[in-house]
Amino acid sequence: MKNKFLLIIVLLSVLIVGGCGDSNKKRGTLSAPQEVSVRLEGDKSFIVFDEVDNAEFYYIYINDMAISVKGDGSGTVEYDASKIFTQPKQYIIKIKAVSENYFDSEFSIEYSYNHTKTLQTPTISIDGHIINWDKIPNADFYDILVISNNPYMETTHRFTDNKFNFSNILVNKGEYI
Repeated sequence: MKNKFLLIIVLLSVLIVGGCGDSNKKRGTLSAPQEVSVRLEGDKSFIVFDEVDNAEFYYIYINDMAISVKGDGSGTVEYDASKIFTQPKQYIIKIKAVSENYFDSEFSIEYSYNHTKTLQTPTISIDGHIINWDKIPNADFYDILVISNNPYMETTHRFTDNKFNFSNILVNKGEYI
């Protein structure tokens, strides 16, 4: 009788421990996010990467900060990082996929993004052979690309002033852009 009682306790213990262990088992390790990049759209900067199967959310690490982002099932995750990319400097981005039922992924390959402040586009006007444009705040210089079709030639002219007299480059008949 004592052996039967001991056997029942051992079997119940195995069932209880075994049953609890099954619910806590992870199903594997998630893959690391791929194709990390930054897409610029107007004045917005989006961190873009491929979604990972079975991931519930992602940790995006940007230099010394971490952000939690959820995918939408579209296959690609886009995060608007415009409020983070405010200073002209280099940002290192790495991403980890996370799920309750899987072990976290390794980090994605680090993506280095060098953010430069975008200047305004000048408004130009032409008066005879002189091109004038608005001075742009924080611009150090202006590059003007001239393309001619007779013969085909591209030349770049750099100015610190906001006007360009192009009469001396009109040496051949034809179109100039």
